[in-house]
Amino acid sequence: MNQRRILQAAGALLLTSTLLTACAFGTIASTEPNEIEYNIVEDGTAADTVLSENDASTVMTTADWDETEAVEIDLDQESDTVTVTEAGTYHVTGDLAGSILVTAADDAKVTLILDGVNIASSDGPAISVESADDVALVLADESINTVTDEGSAAQEDITATIASEADLTIAGSGTLEVTGTVEDGISSDDDLAITGGNILVTAVDEGLRGKDSVSISGGEITVTAGGDGIKSTNEEDAARGFVTIAGGTITVTSESDAIEAATDVVIGDGTLNLSSADDGIHAEQNLVVAGGTINISESYEGLEAAVIDISGGETTILASDDGINASSGESIEGSAPAPMAEAQDGVSLTMSGGTVTIDAVGDGFDSNGTATLSGGTLIINGPVDGANGSIDTASGLDIVGGTLLAVGSAGMAESPATDSEQGWLAASATGSAGDTIELLDSAGQSVYSYTATKEFQSVIFSSENIVNGETYTVSVNGTATSVEAGTALAGGMGGGSAGGPGGGPGGARP
Repeated sequence: MNQRRILQAAGALLLTSTLLTACAFGTIASTEPNEIEYNIVEDGTAADTVLSENDASTVMTTADWDETEAVEIDLDQESDTVTVTEAGTYHVTGDLAGSILVTAADDAKVTLILDGVNIASSDGPAISVESADDVALVLADESINTVTDEGSAAQEDITATIASEADLTIAGSGTLEVTGTVEDGISSDDDLAITGGNILVTAVDEGLRGKDSVSISGGEITVTAGGDGIKSTNEEDAARGFVTIAGGTITVTSESDAIEAATDVVIGDGTLNLSSADDGIHAEQNLVVAGGTINISESYEGLEAAVIDISGGETTILASDDGINASSGESIEGSAPAPMAEAQDGVSLTMSGGTVTIDAVGDGFDSNGTATLSGGTLIINGPVDGANGSIDTASGLDIVGGTLLAVGSAGMAESPATDSEQGWLAASATGSAGDTIELLDSAGQSVYSYTATKEFQSVIFSSENIVNGETYTVSVNGTATSVEAGTALAGGMGGGSAGGPGGGPGGARP
Protein backbone atom coordinates (compact mmCIF):
# COMPACT_ATOMS: atom_id res chain seq x y z
CA MET A 1 0.00 0.00 0.00
CA ASN A 2 1.33 3.41 -0.92
CA GLN A 3 1.12 5.88 1.97
CA ARG A 4 2.33 9.46 1.88
CA ARG A 5 2.85 11.20 5.21
CA ILE A 6 2.05 14.92 5.35
CA LEU A 7 4.13 16.73 8.02
CA GLN A 8 3.97 20.35 9.02
CA ALA A 9 7.20 22.33 9.20
CA ALA A 10 8.94 22.60 12.54
CA GLY A 11 7.36 25.98 13.15
CA ALA A 12 3.83 24.64 12.59
CA LEU A 13 0.93 26.58 14.01
CA LEU A 14 -0.47 24.74 17.02
CA LEU A 15 -4.22 25.09 17.17
CA THR A 16 -6.37 25.22 20.25
CA SER A 17 -9.83 23.77 20.60
CA THR A 18 -12.81 25.53 22.02
CA LEU A 19 -14.89 23.88 24.67
CA LEU A 20 -18.53 24.58 24.03
CA THR A 21 -20.18 24.15 27.39
CA ALA A 22 -23.28 22.01 27.33
CA CYS A 23 -25.35 24.70 29.01
CA ALA A 24 -24.58 27.07 26.15
CA PHE A 25 -25.68 26.81 22.55
CA GLY A 26 -27.05 29.29 20.04
CA THR A 27 -26.10 32.83 19.16
CA ILE A 28 -22.59 34.06 19.86
CA ALA A 29 -22.61 36.16 22.99
CA SER A 30 -18.87 36.47 23.62
CA THR A 31 -15.95 36.76 21.22
CA GLU A 32 -13.09 36.43 23.66
CA PRO A 33 -10.24 34.38 22.14
CA ASN A 34 -11.06 30.67 22.35
CA GLU A 35 -14.18 31.40 24.39
CA ILE A 36 -17.59 31.35 22.78
CA GLU A 37 -20.78 31.41 24.75
CA TYR A 38 -24.07 30.35 23.22
CA ASN A 39 -27.53 30.75 24.70
CA ILE A 40 -30.71 29.03 23.56
CA VAL A 41 -32.56 28.61 26.84
CA GLU A 42 -33.31 30.72 29.87
CA ASP A 43 -31.50 30.02 33.13
CA GLY A 44 -33.53 27.82 35.42
CA THR A 45 -35.64 26.21 32.70
CA ALA A 46 -35.80 22.47 32.20
CA ALA A 47 -33.58 22.75 29.12
CA ASP A 48 -30.95 24.70 31.03
CA THR A 49 -30.98 22.07 33.77
CA VAL A 50 -30.56 19.21 31.32
CA LEU A 51 -27.70 20.88 29.47
CA SER A 52 -25.89 21.91 32.64
CA GLU A 53 -25.87 18.29 33.77
CA ASN A 54 -24.15 17.19 30.57
CA ASP A 55 -20.44 17.46 29.98
CA ALA A 56 -19.00 20.00 27.58
CA SER A 57 -18.96 19.29 23.86
CA THR A 58 -15.72 20.06 22.06
CA VAL A 59 -16.18 22.30 19.03
CA MET A 60 -13.48 23.89 16.89
CA THR A 61 -14.17 27.39 15.58
CA THR A 62 -12.59 29.88 13.14
CA ALA A 63 -10.26 30.93 15.94
CA ASP A 64 -8.68 27.48 15.69
CA TRP A 65 -7.44 27.56 12.09
CA ASP A 66 -5.74 29.95 9.67
CA GLU A 67 -6.08 29.38 5.93
CA THR A 68 -3.01 31.51 5.27
CA GLU A 69 -0.91 28.95 7.17
CA ALA A 70 -2.40 25.94 5.39
CA VAL A 71 -0.29 23.17 3.86
CA GLU A 72 -1.51 22.30 0.35
CA ILE A 73 -2.59 18.72 -0.38
CA ASP A 74 -3.43 18.03 -4.06
CA LEU A 75 -5.13 14.65 -4.12
CA ASP A 76 -4.68 14.49 -7.90
CA GLN A 77 -1.00 13.94 -7.15
CA GLU A 78 -1.61 11.23 -4.56
CA SER A 79 -2.74 7.60 -4.49
CA ASP A 80 -4.04 5.13 -1.93
CA THR A 81 -3.66 6.58 1.60
CA VAL A 82 -2.64 10.15 2.39
CA THR A 83 -1.55 10.31 6.04
CA VAL A 84 -1.57 13.49 8.16
CA THR A 85 0.66 13.12 11.21
CA GLU A 86 1.08 16.67 12.53
CA ALA A 87 -1.15 19.36 14.01
CA GLY A 88 -2.01 22.19 11.67
CA THR A 89 -4.23 23.40 8.85
CA TYR A 90 -4.36 21.61 5.49
CA HIS A 91 -6.01 22.81 2.27
CA VAL A 92 -7.19 19.73 0.37
CA THR A 93 -8.22 19.64 -3.29
CA GLY A 94 -8.58 17.07 -6.06
CA ASP A 95 -9.71 13.45 -6.52
CA LEU A 96 -8.45 10.36 -4.73
CA ALA A 97 -9.15 6.66 -5.09
CA GLY A 98 -8.12 5.93 -1.53
CA SER A 99 -8.41 7.68 1.81
CA ILE A 100 -7.15 10.40 4.11
CA LEU A 101 -5.84 9.11 7.43
CA VAL A 102 -5.10 11.35 10.44
CA THR A 103 -2.64 9.88 12.94
CA ALA A 104 -1.53 12.98 14.86
CA ALA A 105 -0.53 13.25 18.50
CA ASP A 106 -3.23 12.91 21.12
CA ASP A 107 -3.04 16.65 21.87
CA ALA A 108 -3.00 17.75 18.20
CA LYS A 109 -5.57 20.04 16.58
CA VAL A 110 -5.98 19.26 12.88
CA THR A 111 -8.06 21.19 10.35
CA LEU A 112 -8.76 19.86 6.86
CA ILE A 113 -10.17 22.52 4.54
CA LEU A 114 -12.03 20.55 1.87
CA ASP A 115 -12.12 22.51 -1.37
CA GLY A 116 -13.64 20.44 -4.17
CA VAL A 117 -12.48 16.96 -3.14
CA ASN A 118 -13.79 13.63 -4.41
CA ILE A 119 -12.62 10.70 -2.29
CA ALA A 120 -13.71 7.10 -2.91
CA SER A 121 -12.32 4.36 -0.67
CA SER A 122 -12.67 0.64 -1.28
CA ASP A 123 -10.76 -0.29 1.87
CA GLY A 124 -12.02 1.42 5.00
CA PRO A 125 -13.39 4.94 5.60
CA ALA A 126 -12.76 7.67 3.03
CA ILE A 127 -11.63 9.99 5.84
CA SER A 128 -10.39 8.35 9.02
CA VAL A 129 -9.08 9.90 12.24
CA GLU A 130 -7.19 7.36 14.30
CA SER A 131 -5.56 9.83 16.68
CA ALA A 132 -5.72 13.56 17.47
CA ASP A 133 -7.33 15.77 20.08
CA ASP A 134 -9.73 17.69 17.84
CA VAL A 135 -10.30 17.58 14.09
CA ALA A 136 -12.27 20.04 11.95
CA LEU A 137 -13.52 19.48 8.41
CA VAL A 138 -14.06 22.95 6.95
CA LEU A 139 -16.11 23.13 3.76
CA ALA A 140 -14.66 25.88 1.59
CA ASP A 141 -17.02 28.52 0.20
CA GLU A 142 -18.92 27.31 -2.91
CA SER A 143 -17.05 23.99 -2.89
CA ILE A 144 -18.68 20.63 -3.58
CA ASN A 145 -17.02 17.72 -1.80
CA THR A 146 -17.96 14.04 -2.13
CA VAL A 147 -16.79 11.09 -0.06
CA THR A 148 -17.87 7.48 -0.30
CA ASP A 149 -16.85 4.05 0.89
CA GLU A 150 -17.10 1.30 -1.68
CA GLY A 151 -16.25 -1.70 0.48
CA SER A 152 -18.29 -4.79 1.25
CA ALA A 153 -20.46 -5.36 4.29
CA ALA A 154 -17.99 -8.05 5.41
CA GLN A 155 -15.25 -5.48 6.07
CA GLU A 156 -15.20 -4.94 9.82
CA ASP A 157 -12.90 -1.93 9.59
CA ILE A 158 -15.50 0.25 7.89
CA THR A 159 -17.59 1.86 10.62
CA ALA A 160 -18.44 5.00 8.65
CA THR A 161 -17.48 6.85 5.49
CA ILE A 162 -16.05 9.58 7.73
CA ALA A 163 -14.91 7.93 10.96
CA SER A 164 -13.15 9.70 13.82
CA GLU A 165 -11.82 8.49 17.13
CA ALA A 166 -11.33 12.15 18.15
CA ASP A 167 -13.73 15.06 18.56
CA LEU A 168 -14.97 16.04 15.10
CA THR A 169 -16.32 19.42 13.95
CA ILE A 170 -17.82 20.11 10.52
CA ALA A 171 -17.95 23.81 9.60
CA GLY A 172 -17.92 26.19 6.64
CA SER A 173 -20.43 27.03 3.92
CA GLY A 174 -19.60 24.54 1.15
CA THR A 175 -21.28 21.24 0.31
CA LEU A 176 -20.36 17.80 1.65
CA GLU A 177 -21.97 14.71 0.12
CA VAL A 178 -21.41 11.49 2.08
CA THR A 179 -22.41 8.01 0.96
CA GLY A 180 -22.07 5.14 3.44
CA THR A 181 -22.55 1.82 1.68
CA VAL A 182 -21.47 -0.37 4.61
CA GLU A 183 -22.46 1.26 7.92
CA ASP A 184 -22.69 4.89 9.13
CA GLY A 185 -22.27 8.07 7.15
CA ILE A 186 -20.36 10.26 9.65
CA SER A 187 -19.31 9.04 13.09
CA SER A 188 -17.17 10.12 16.02
CA ASP A 189 -16.23 8.07 19.04
CA ASP A 190 -16.14 11.36 20.96
CA ASP A 191 -18.16 14.53 20.18
CA LEU A 192 -19.61 15.31 16.76
CA ALA A 193 -20.43 18.98 16.12
CA ILE A 194 -21.85 20.65 13.02
CA THR A 195 -21.79 24.44 12.83
CA GLY A 196 -22.35 25.03 9.10
CA GLY A 197 -22.30 23.71 5.59
CA ASN A 198 -24.69 21.97 3.23
CA ILE A 199 -24.35 18.35 4.30
CA LEU A 200 -26.06 15.44 2.54
CA VAL A 201 -25.66 11.98 4.06
CA THR A 202 -26.94 8.66 2.75
CA ALA A 203 -26.09 5.60 4.87
CA VAL A 204 -27.23 2.01 5.23
CA ASP A 205 -27.15 2.40 9.03
CA GLU A 206 -26.83 5.59 11.11
CA GLY A 207 -26.54 8.89 9.28
CA LEU A 208 -24.76 10.99 11.96
CA ARG A 209 -23.40 9.39 15.10
CA GLY A 210 -21.46 10.91 17.98
CA LYS A 211 -20.81 8.48 20.80
CA ASP A 212 -20.44 11.15 23.48
CA SER A 213 -22.63 13.81 21.87
CA VAL A 214 -24.05 15.29 18.68
CA SER A 215 -24.33 19.10 18.67
CA ILE A 216 -25.77 21.04 15.73
CA SER A 217 -25.86 24.83 15.67
CA GLY A 218 -26.06 25.62 11.95
CA GLY A 219 -25.97 24.39 8.41
CA GLU A 220 -28.41 22.62 6.12
CA ILE A 221 -28.34 18.90 6.83
CA THR A 222 -30.15 16.15 4.91
CA VAL A 223 -29.92 12.57 6.15
CA THR A 224 -31.31 9.40 4.61
CA ALA A 225 -30.57 6.44 6.86
CA GLY A 226 -31.35 2.74 7.00
CA GLY A 227 -30.96 2.95 10.78
CA ASP A 228 -31.23 6.00 13.03
CA GLY A 229 -30.82 9.41 11.43
CA ILE A 230 -28.94 11.28 14.19
CA LYS A 231 -27.72 9.37 17.22
CA SER A 232 -25.61 9.60 20.37
CA THR A 233 -24.85 6.27 22.03
CA ASN A 234 -22.87 6.68 25.26
CA GLU A 235 -25.10 5.07 27.87
CA GLU A 236 -22.32 4.42 30.37
CA ASP A 237 -21.73 8.07 31.32
CA ALA A 238 -24.82 9.98 32.50
CA ALA A 239 -23.25 13.26 31.37
CA ARG A 240 -22.71 12.01 27.81
CA GLY A 241 -24.81 10.40 25.10
CA PHE A 242 -26.83 13.54 24.36
CA VAL A 243 -28.05 15.40 21.26
CA THR A 244 -28.47 19.18 21.21
CA ILE A 245 -29.80 21.23 18.31
CA ALA A 246 -29.48 25.02 18.44
CA GLY A 247 -29.90 25.98 14.80
CA GLY A 248 -29.76 24.93 11.19
CA THR A 249 -32.24 23.17 8.91
CA ILE A 250 -32.32 19.42 9.39
CA THR A 251 -34.19 16.91 7.23
CA VAL A 252 -34.13 13.24 8.21
CA THR A 253 -35.69 10.19 6.57
CA SER A 254 -34.90 7.05 8.57
CA GLU A 255 -35.92 3.43 9.06
CA SER A 256 -35.30 3.72 12.81
CA ASP A 257 -35.56 6.82 15.03
CA ALA A 258 -34.94 10.10 13.26
CA ILE A 259 -33.13 11.40 16.37
CA GLU A 260 -32.07 9.16 19.25
CA ALA A 261 -30.02 9.76 22.39
CA ALA A 262 -28.80 7.38 25.06
CA THR A 263 -29.45 10.16 27.58
CA ASP A 264 -30.95 13.54 26.60
CA VAL A 265 -32.20 15.46 23.57
CA VAL A 266 -32.53 19.26 23.76
CA ILE A 267 -33.99 21.30 20.91
CA GLY A 268 -33.40 25.02 21.33
CA ASP A 269 -33.76 26.35 17.80
CA GLY A 270 -33.59 25.35 14.17
CA THR A 271 -35.97 23.73 11.71
CA LEU A 272 -36.41 19.95 11.85
CA ASN A 273 -38.27 17.96 9.19
CA LEU A 274 -38.41 14.34 10.33
CA SER A 275 -39.84 11.21 8.72
CA SER A 276 -39.24 7.96 10.58
CA ALA A 277 -40.45 4.37 10.55
CA ASP A 278 -39.92 4.43 14.33
CA ASP A 279 -39.87 7.42 16.71
CA GLY A 280 -39.44 10.98 15.50
CA ILE A 281 -37.33 11.95 18.52
CA HIS A 282 -36.39 9.45 21.24
CA ALA A 283 -34.40 10.08 24.42
CA GLU A 284 -33.84 7.51 27.14
CA GLN A 285 -33.91 10.19 29.83
CA ASN A 286 -34.88 13.82 29.07
CA LEU A 287 -36.41 15.30 25.94
CA VAL A 288 -36.61 19.10 26.04
CA VAL A 289 -38.17 21.29 23.35
CA ALA A 290 -37.35 24.92 24.16
CA GLY A 291 -37.73 26.41 20.68
CA GLY A 292 -37.43 25.83 16.96
CA THR A 293 -39.80 24.32 14.42
CA ILE A 294 -40.31 20.56 14.44
CA ASN A 295 -42.33 18.85 11.73
CA ILE A 296 -42.66 15.08 12.16
CA SER A 297 -44.48 13.98 9.00
CA GLU A 298 -44.22 10.24 9.69
CA SER A 299 -43.46 8.29 12.86
CA TYR A 300 -44.51 5.39 15.04
CA GLU A 301 -44.39 7.68 18.07
CA GLY A 302 -43.59 11.36 17.61
CA LEU A 303 -41.77 12.21 20.85
CA GLU A 304 -40.74 9.65 23.45
CA ALA A 305 -38.68 9.87 26.64
CA ALA A 306 -38.98 9.31 30.36
CA VAL A 307 -39.17 13.05 31.00
CA ILE A 308 -40.58 15.34 28.31
CA ASP A 309 -40.63 19.11 28.75
CA ILE A 310 -42.00 21.46 26.09
CA SER A 311 -41.54 25.17 26.77
CA GLY A 312 -41.42 26.73 23.31
CA GLY A 313 -41.24 26.25 19.59
CA GLU A 314 -43.78 24.97 17.08
CA THR A 315 -44.17 21.20 16.86
CA THR A 316 -46.36 19.20 14.47
CA ILE A 317 -46.63 15.42 14.84
CA LEU A 318 -48.16 12.68 12.71
CA ALA A 319 -47.93 9.29 14.44
CA SER A 320 -49.17 5.79 13.69
CA ASP A 321 -49.22 5.11 17.45
CA ASP A 322 -48.81 7.69 20.23
CA GLY A 323 -48.17 11.32 19.39
CA ILE A 324 -46.20 12.08 22.58
CA ASN A 325 -45.33 9.32 25.02
CA ALA A 326 -43.63 9.81 28.38
CA SER A 327 -42.52 6.37 29.50
CA SER A 328 -39.64 4.68 31.28
CA GLY A 329 -39.77 1.94 28.67
CA GLU A 330 -40.94 -0.60 31.23
CA SER A 331 -44.28 -2.35 31.09
CA ILE A 332 -46.87 -0.98 33.45
CA GLU A 333 -49.63 -2.87 35.14
CA GLY A 334 -53.23 -2.10 34.48
CA SER A 335 -55.05 -1.05 31.36
CA ALA A 336 -58.14 0.33 32.98
CA PRO A 337 -58.74 3.48 34.98
CA ALA A 338 -55.92 5.22 36.79
CA PRO A 339 -56.80 3.89 40.27
CA MET A 340 -55.99 0.40 38.92
CA ALA A 341 -52.73 1.43 37.27
CA GLU A 342 -49.40 2.23 38.86
CA ALA A 343 -47.71 5.39 37.62
CA GLN A 344 -44.02 5.06 36.77
CA ASP A 345 -41.64 6.88 39.10
CA GLY A 346 -39.62 9.65 37.47
CA VAL A 347 -41.83 9.81 34.39
CA SER A 348 -43.42 13.15 33.48
CA LEU A 349 -44.87 15.07 30.56
CA THR A 350 -44.94 18.86 30.95
CA MET A 351 -45.91 21.61 28.54
CA SER A 352 -45.47 25.25 29.57
CA GLY A 353 -45.21 27.05 26.21
CA GLY A 354 -45.03 26.76 22.46
CA THR A 355 -47.53 25.24 20.06
CA VAL A 356 -48.01 21.50 19.60
CA THR A 357 -50.34 19.92 17.06
CA ILE A 358 -50.78 16.15 17.14
CA ASP A 359 -52.47 13.73 14.74
CA ALA A 360 -52.25 10.27 16.31
CA VAL A 361 -53.70 6.87 15.49
CA GLY A 362 -52.93 5.76 19.04
CA ASP A 363 -52.98 7.94 22.15
CA GLY A 364 -52.35 11.61 21.55
CA PHE A 365 -50.84 12.98 24.79
CA ASP A 366 -49.67 9.98 26.80
CA SER A 367 -47.83 9.83 30.11
CA ASN A 368 -47.17 6.76 32.23
CA GLY A 369 -46.38 9.16 35.07
CA THR A 370 -47.51 12.72 35.71
CA ALA A 371 -48.83 15.15 33.07
CA THR A 372 -49.14 18.93 33.34
CA LEU A 373 -50.23 21.68 30.95
CA SER A 374 -49.38 25.17 32.21
CA GLY A 375 -48.93 27.20 29.02
CA GLY A 376 -48.83 27.18 25.25
CA THR A 377 -51.36 25.71 22.83
CA LEU A 378 -51.94 21.96 22.56
CA ILE A 379 -54.15 20.63 19.75
CA ILE A 380 -54.79 16.88 19.68
CA ASN A 381 -56.45 15.21 16.74
CA GLY A 382 -56.79 11.91 18.50
CA PRO A 383 -57.65 8.34 17.59
CA VAL A 384 -60.76 7.06 15.91
CA ASP A 385 -60.20 3.67 17.55
CA GLY A 386 -62.07 3.41 20.86
CA ALA A 387 -59.19 1.48 22.45
CA ASN A 388 -57.06 4.66 22.53
CA GLY A 389 -57.62 8.19 23.77
CA SER A 390 -56.61 11.72 22.87
CA ILE A 391 -55.36 12.03 26.46
CA ASP A 392 -53.97 9.02 28.30
CA THR A 393 -52.24 9.51 31.65
CA ALA A 394 -51.52 7.33 34.67
CA SER A 395 -52.21 10.05 37.24
CA GLY A 396 -54.44 12.57 35.46
CA LEU A 397 -53.76 15.64 33.34
CA ASP A 398 -53.32 18.65 35.60
CA ILE A 399 -54.21 21.87 33.76
CA VAL A 400 -52.74 25.04 35.23
CA GLY A 401 -52.82 27.25 32.12
CA GLY A 402 -52.53 27.27 28.37
CA THR A 403 -55.05 26.19 25.73
CA LEU A 404 -56.08 22.59 25.10
CA LEU A 405 -58.32 21.13 22.42
CA ALA A 406 -58.54 17.35 22.20
CA VAL A 407 -60.89 15.63 19.80
CA GLY A 408 -61.02 11.89 19.34
CA SER A 409 -62.78 8.63 20.17
CA ALA A 410 -65.09 8.18 23.15
CA GLY A 411 -64.32 4.70 24.47
CA MET A 412 -61.09 5.64 26.28
CA ALA A 413 -61.60 9.40 26.38
CA GLU A 414 -59.92 10.86 29.47
CA SER A 415 -61.09 14.09 31.05
CA PRO A 416 -58.57 16.38 32.79
CA ALA A 417 -57.98 16.09 36.53
CA THR A 418 -60.97 17.39 38.49
CA ASP A 419 -58.73 19.43 40.79
CA SER A 420 -57.03 21.29 37.93
CA GLU A 421 -56.46 24.97 38.62
CA GLN A 422 -57.80 26.02 35.20
CA GLY A 423 -61.32 25.30 34.05
CA TRP A 424 -62.09 22.72 31.37
CA LEU A 425 -65.02 21.09 29.65
CA ALA A 426 -65.63 17.67 28.12
CA ALA A 427 -68.46 16.77 25.76
CA SER A 428 -69.71 13.72 23.92
CA ALA A 429 -70.08 15.17 20.44
CA THR A 430 -69.68 13.43 17.12
CA GLY A 431 -68.50 14.68 13.77
CA SER A 432 -66.32 14.07 10.74
CA ALA A 433 -63.37 15.67 9.01
CA GLY A 434 -64.28 19.14 7.83
CA ASP A 435 -66.95 19.71 10.45
CA THR A 436 -66.83 22.95 12.43
CA ILE A 437 -66.59 22.64 16.20
CA GLU A 438 -67.64 25.82 18.02
CA LEU A 439 -67.66 26.38 21.76
CA LEU A 440 -70.11 28.94 23.14
CA ASP A 441 -70.50 30.38 26.62
CA SER A 442 -73.84 30.80 28.43
CA ALA A 443 -74.36 34.15 26.68
CA GLY A 444 -73.95 32.54 23.28
CA GLN A 445 -70.55 34.14 22.67
CA SER A 446 -67.98 32.11 20.79
CA VAL A 447 -65.10 30.93 22.99
CA TYR A 448 -63.28 28.81 20.41
CA SER A 449 -63.77 27.45 16.90
CA TYR A 450 -61.98 24.60 15.13
CA THR A 451 -62.34 22.59 11.93
CA ALA A 452 -62.03 18.85 12.56
CA THR A 453 -59.42 16.93 10.58
CA LYS A 454 -60.88 13.45 11.20
CA GLU A 455 -63.83 11.58 12.68
CA PHE A 456 -64.44 12.17 16.41
CA GLN A 457 -66.83 11.29 19.25
CA SER A 458 -65.53 13.50 22.07
CA VAL A 459 -64.34 17.08 22.56
CA ILE A 460 -62.24 18.30 25.47
CA PHE A 461 -61.28 21.95 25.84
CA SER A 462 -59.54 24.19 28.36
CA SER A 463 -58.44 27.81 28.36
CA GLU A 464 -58.33 30.78 30.69
CA ASN A 465 -61.86 31.63 29.52
CA ILE A 466 -63.43 28.46 30.91
CA VAL A 467 -64.90 28.58 34.43
CA ASN A 468 -65.75 25.32 36.14
CA GLY A 469 -69.40 25.05 37.14
CA GLU A 470 -70.66 27.23 34.32
CA THR A 471 -72.63 25.90 31.35
CA TYR A 472 -71.21 25.84 27.81
CA THR A 473 -72.44 24.65 24.45
CA VAL A 474 -70.44 22.49 22.07
CA SER A 475 -71.79 22.88 18.56
CA VAL A 476 -70.82 20.62 15.66
CA ASN A 477 -72.17 21.99 12.38
CA GLY A 478 -75.08 23.47 14.36
CA THR A 479 -75.88 20.39 16.45
CA ALA A 480 -75.59 21.55 20.06
CA THR A 481 -74.55 19.70 23.21
CA SER A 482 -74.80 21.43 26.59
CA VAL A 483 -72.15 20.65 29.22
CA GLU A 484 -71.11 21.86 32.64
CA ALA A 485 -67.44 22.80 32.83
CA GLY A 486 -65.45 20.60 35.21
CA THR A 487 -67.69 17.56 34.73
CA ALA A 488 -65.99 14.45 33.34
CA LEU A 489 -67.33 12.52 30.41
CA ALA A 490 -69.80 9.82 31.37
CA GLY A 491 -68.09 6.48 30.91
CA GLY A 492 -64.76 8.17 30.25
CA MET A 493 -61.54 7.52 32.09
CA GLY A 494 -61.64 10.70 34.18
CA GLY A 495 -58.00 10.68 35.15
CA GLY A 496 -56.24 8.30 32.89
CA SER A 497 -55.50 4.74 32.00
CA ALA A 498 -51.89 3.70 31.92
CA GLY A 499 -50.47 3.65 28.44
CA GLY A 500 -47.98 1.12 27.23
CA PRO A 501 -44.21 1.36 27.36
CA GLY A 502 -43.87 2.52 23.78
CA GLY A 503 -40.83 1.35 21.92
CA GLY A 504 -41.65 1.22 18.27
CA PRO A 505 -43.23 -0.93 15.64
CA GLY A 506 -40.88 -3.77 16.40
CA GLY A 507 -41.80 -3.94 20.08
CA ALA A 508 -40.62 -2.46 23.35
CA ARG A 509 -37.06 -1.20 23.61
CA PRO A 510 -34.65 -3.24 25.66
